[in-house]
Amino acid sequence: SRHANQTYNPSIPHRFTVPLPRTYTSALIHGICVAGASFVSASSSLSDLTYTVVDPFEGPTKAWGDRTFDITGQEGTPCNGGIYLQPSVMRKVASGTDIIVTVESVGIAELCVFVPSTIGLDGQWDYTFLYPGYSFEDYGTPDGFGWTNHFHNKSFQFRMFCKKLTPPSERVVYEFRNPPKFNENRQSALHETELVLDSYFYHPNTSIRIASLLIQRLVASNPSHKYVERVASAFRTGQYSNDNTNHIFGVGKYGDLSSTIAAVLLDGDARSTVLESDPSHGSIREPLLKVMHFMRAMEYVPKYDLVELRSTWGQTPYDFPSVFSFFAPDFSPSGPLSKAGLVAPEAVRFDTPDVVGLMKGVFSLIKWGTTRCYGGFGNYMGPCRKEGTYDNSSGHLHFEPRKMHFWGIINELDILLTGGRLSSSARSIIRGAMWGTQIEQNLRKAQQLVVASPDFHSSGLFNRDNKKTGDGDDSAVPREAAKPYKAIVYVFMNGGADTFNLLIPHSGCGEKDLYAEYTMTRGNVALDRQLLHPINTTNQPCTQFGIHPNVPFLQQLYQEGDASFFANTGVLYEPSTKNNYLSNHIRTSLFDHHSQKKIAQEVRTNKDQFDTGVLGRLIDVVSGDYLTGSTSTNSDVTTVLNCNPESPPVSQLSELFVPTRFDQRPSFPGMRSRINSLNNATFLTSTLFGEVWSSALSRSLKDNDYLAELLPTVEPETSFPDTDIGNALKLIAKLVTLRIERNVERDVFSAMFGNFDSHKDLVESHDILYSQLNDALRAFSTEMKNKGVWDRVALVAVSEFGRTLSENGSGGTDHGWGGNYFAAGGAIRGNQIHGRYPDGLTDEDPLILNRGRVIPTTGFDSVFNAFAEWFGVEKEQDLNAVLPDRGRMSQLLGKDHVFMDDMPTLNPTASPTQSLNPTANPTRTPTRTPTNRPSRKKRGKKRGKTRRKKPVKNILDEEANNVDADAQNPSPLDVKRHRPHKLHQLHNNILT
Repeated sequence: SRHANQTYNPSIPHRFTVPLPRTYTSALIHGICVAGASFVSASSSLSDLTYTVVDPFEGPTKAWGDRTFDITGQEGTPCNGGIYLQPSVMRKVASGTDIIVTVESVGIAELCVFVPSTIGLDGQWDYTFLYPGYSFEDYGTPDGFGWTNHFHNKSFQFRMFCKKLTPPSERVVYEFRNPPKFNENRQSALHETELVLDSYFYHPNTSIRIASLLIQRLVASNPSHKYVERVASAFRTGQYSNDNTNHIFGVGKYGDLSSTIAAVLLDGDARSTVLESDPSHGSIREPLLKVMHFMRAMEYVPKYDLVELRSTWGQTPYDFPSVFSFFAPDFSPSGPLSKAGLVAPEAVRFDTPDVVGLMKGVFSLIKWGTTRCYGGFGNYMGPCRKEGTYDNSSGHLHFEPRKMHFWGIINELDILLTGGRLSSSARSIIRGAMWGTQIEQNLRKAQQLVVASPDFHSSGLFNRDNKKTGDGDDSAVPREAAKPYKAIVYVFMNGGADTFNLLIPHSGCGEKDLYAEYTMTRGNVALDRQLLHPINTTNQPCTQFGIHPNVPFLQQLYQEGDASFFANTGVLYEPSTKNNYLSNHIRTSLFDHHSQKKIAQEVRTNKDQFDTGVLGRLIDVVSGDYLTGSTSTNSDVTTVLNCNPESPPVSQLSELFVPTRFDQRPSFPGMRSRINSLNNATFLTSTLFGEVWSSALSRSLKDNDYLAELLPTVEPETSFPDTDIGNALKLIAKLVTLRIERNVERDVFSAMFGNFDSHKDLVESHDILYSQLNDALRAFSTEMKNKGVWDRVALVAVSEFGRTLSENGSGGTDHGWGGNYFAAGGAIRGNQIHGRYPDGLTDEDPLILNRGRVIPTTGFDSVFNAFAEWFGVEKEQDLNAVLPDRGRMSQLLGKDHVFMDDMPTLNPTASPTQSLNPTANPTRTPTRTPTNRPSRKKRGKKRGKTRRKKPVKNILDEEANNVDADAQNPSPLDVKRHRPHKLHQLHNNILT
C-alpha cells in the first residue's frame, strides 16, 4: 500500500507455489534458480525437505553432500550467475507436495525450476501472492540443460520450467482509503486489508525492529548491529543454526519465530562470558521478572492467589500503562548511561514509589510472608509479629540451604539469585551481617542483602571500589533560599489530545464563517456552538472563540487575565508549508506517538549525546544562580531529565505517593549501612546498569525517608479530585507549599494524565478527560491562591500532537500535528491567544494537509522561550542551550508576550513585629532537602570559606530583611500568611 505521489517501490515479497512431480521408484533430483532478485527463500510441505541458498553455478558445483556436477547449457538461464536454492535431500515425492518460493524484487526477475527430463511438474506453477501491477508469465523452456555426476560418471538431462516476473511499465500509485468504505464488497475489503498488513509484515524494517526489541527484552539493552542483523536474518529466512550445534531451527518461512528466538538466545553475543566484563553490555531486569525469579528460587508456596501488584512495584501482567507496554525502548536515564549514549528501557520504572515499593515488598516477604506488613505484597493486615512468623500470611518462602554454614548459604544464594556474579566484596559485606547460630535468621539477612544488591537487579559484573564512599561530602552547608520563588508545572495530555475541540472558532470571523467550516470538516465530532464557553480576542481570524463545554474554569481564568492560549502549536523543526514540510522534518517521524511525544517533552529534534528534557536543561542552566528542584509525578521523567552534575537529581514520585519509612523493623541495626556498602562507588570496569540501579536505590530511599517526614506536615486547604491529574497537582501543590523547607528558589514539575488517543468515541472520552482537567485545574489554582503563590507558578498544558480535523468513520479522529494549548498562572498575561489560528479548516487551505492534519505555525521552542526568560534565563547562549532549535524559528515568544512584568519588591519592616510571642520550645522541622545536605545544626565549610558565628542582633536584622523570598512579590495573602509564620520560625531559631 503506497501513498499517492510516491515512487512505486514495493517491498512485499512475491510468493509462488511450485507443485513438484511425483516419483515412485527413485529420489527426485531438482533445484530452483532465480535471477534479478534481492532476496529468495523456499520451503516445502515436507518436514525434511528444506532449501539453502548456495553460490551461483560456476564450474564444478557441489550438491547433496560430496557429490559434484559439471553444468552444461546454463547460458541464458537464471542458473548462470543467479541464486541457486539447493534442496536438503533427495527423496521420493508423493502427490500434493508443493514448494513455496518467496522472492523480493523491484525489477524484472526470472525463475526456473528444473526436474528430470522424463517427468514434468505435477500441476500449474502459479503465484500465491503477486504485488499489484506485476505480471508472471512463461517465457520459454531452455533446452540442453544438464549435469554430469563425477561420482558415478553419469550424465543427467533436465527440463527447465521458467517464468518471468515483470513490473508495471509505468509508475503505479496505490493508496489505502481512509476511512475505508467496504460495505458493498466484503471481498475487496479483505484483499485491501491483507495488502496493508502484508506491507507492514514484509517491510524491510520489520525484521530489524523485531530483532532489536526481542534482544532488548531477553538479552541486552544495547545489542551490536551485527547481532541485530544475525537475528533479523533468522527472521527473514526462517532458519537459524550456529557453529555449536548441527541443529537447524525453523521451517524456512519468513517470520518464523522459532528460528528468531533461537538466534536471540544462542548467538555468541548472548552467551559470551567475556562480554559480562564490558560495562556497556547487559541490562536492568524487569520488576515482575525479579519478583517471580526470587519467589521461585526461594520456593515460595502460596495459600491464595497474589493480589494486583502494580501499585507496589509498577508492573502487573497484561496491565500495560499504554499500548506501548511498560518500557520505552530508547529510554536513557540520566547519569553514566546517558553520557555514554546507551539506553536502559527498564529504568523508566525507577521512580521512588516503585523502587521503594519493590524493596519494601521483598523485605516484608522474607520476614513475614505475603502480608501487608510494612509495605508487603499481601492483602491481609494482621499483627506483624516477630520476623519469621508466617501465621497471618497468604504464603511464604520455604527455601532451606543445603549447607548450613555462613559461606554455604551465601554461595547457594549467589548461584540461585545472581547466577554466580556476586563479587568477593559483596560476599564479604553479606558475610559480615551473619553471626550466631540462628540459621533461619542469618538466611533472612542474606536474602535481604542479596536482593538489595545491583548484582541481583542487573546483568553484568558489578565491581565495587571499597576505598571510595558513595555518600558524598556532608561538610558543605548550602545557603538558604533568599531569591523569589518560581515554579513551572508541565502538564502532558498523553496520547494526542483533540485540542481543536478545546479551542473552537465561534463568531466574528469576517466574511468567512469559520464555525461552519469547523462543523463541515469535523462532522460527527463537531461540538454545538451553543454549548461552548465564549472568549474574546484580537489579531486572530475570529474575534470570539469557544472553549470546550467541560472546561468552564479555563474560561474563568482567561477572563480574569490568568490564562492564555497558544494556537496551532506543535513540534516544528522550522517553519513549513505543504510543499516542504516533509523535507523539513526528515529528522522526525511525523504523526507518530513515540517520536512526537519524546520531541514535545525534550523540545529539540537535533539530539546530542545526552537525553535531556526541556525543563531539565532549563534547570541545568539556572542551577548556578538559584537553588533548584526537579520532580516528576509519574514514571516518565523525560521532561525534567537533566545532565548537569550541579543540578539536583530528579525526584521520581507518583501522584498517589504516600511515603512511609523503608525497613522500619530491620533485621539488625546495621542493615541500611550494609545496603549502602553494597551499592557503593565502583571501578570503571563495573557494569553501568548496576550503577543505574544503585543510584536509583540511593536516591529513592533518601527521597522516601525525607518526604515521609516532610509531607505529613502539610495538607491542602482545598479538596482535590481523586483522578490522575487531580492527585498529581495535589502532590505538586504540597511540594510548592513546602518550598521553604525544601530550600528551593526554582522548581520544575511534570505531570501526565489521560489516554487522549481517541480513534473512536472521541466526544465521550474527551468529555471525561476535559472534565478531569477542569476540576484539577480549579483545585490547584484555588490552593495556590490560598498559599499566596499563584503568581509564582506557571502551568502549561500540551500534547504530543493535535488530531485530524476530519472524523474517521468510527466517531474518532486520528493522529494529526498542530494543536491548541494553554498556560495558566497569576503571572500569565491573560486574555490572549498567541500564535495564529488557521484561517481555514478545509484541505484547500494552505496549512491543512490531507484528512485535516494542520501544519503548526508556532513551535514548542517559541512557547518555552518565554518560560525560560521568565524563569531567569537572560543570555542568548543560555537560551540556546535550553532550546537548541530556537534559531530556526521565524519568530519567538518572549517573556513580555506571555507573562506580566515582575511586581516590585516590597521592603520589609525594619524590625520584627513585637506582638508575636515565641513558642516555649523550638519547633522541630525536618531537614530541608533529601540530598546529602546536613541539617541546620551542623556547621562546616562552604566553598572553602569558614562560617563565622554572628551576634543574635545581626541574625535578627538579616532575617528581618529576608523575611521570606515570597515577600519580594507579595499579594495580600503573602503578608497575611507567610511573614508571621517566618518570623515565628525566626524567634525559634534564635532561641535554639
